[in-house]
Amino acid sequence: MGSYHRGSHAPAAMDDCRVDHPAIAAAARELQAAASALAIEPYDEATGAGDLRYAWFELDRHDVLLTLITAARPSRAAELLPEALKIPVGVAWSVQAGRGNAVRGEPPVSLRGKSVLSVSLAGVPVEVGPLGFMQPNPRVAELAYRDLVADEAGARTAAPSRSTSTPAPG
Repeated sequence: MGSYHRGSHAPAAMDDCRVDHPAIAAAARELQAAASALAIEPYDEATGAGDLRYAWFELDRHDVLLTLITAARPSRAAELLPEALKIPVGVAWSVQAGRGNAVRGEPPVSLRGKSVLSVSLAGVPVEVGPLGFMQPNPRVAELAYRDLVADEAGARTAAPSRSTSTPAPG
């Protein structure tokens, strides 16, 4: 589990990441352990073989929503992992069957539990879906949003949007 080093596809461990919230780090460790125990084959970008391509985590300060992105249907990861994981309050699934490293694929399908989380940005509730983009640390996201909608003196200049942040696939 991790990210890629800048400008490459060389894996970079995220164990000591200062940005990730501890709940996301714990959910990632749980996913890694469960996937290993269940012999879920990781996707190999070079050969196109394997099942689990990516894991997408969202957090609302307390609860973690996980989206499993697999290479194809059927998927052992989508079949076995949702019930093996205890930390995520919801697990969704998306298939990204194309070559290359695009993360988003087909629209996600809820497999278990919650399908959206509600986060507060500058006091405004915003729903975040399975493939919505949110800063992985809710406190940092709120600070960034506050600065985004403020003028140079720090006063709010725009009314925040309440739309769901689930992007279109692609």
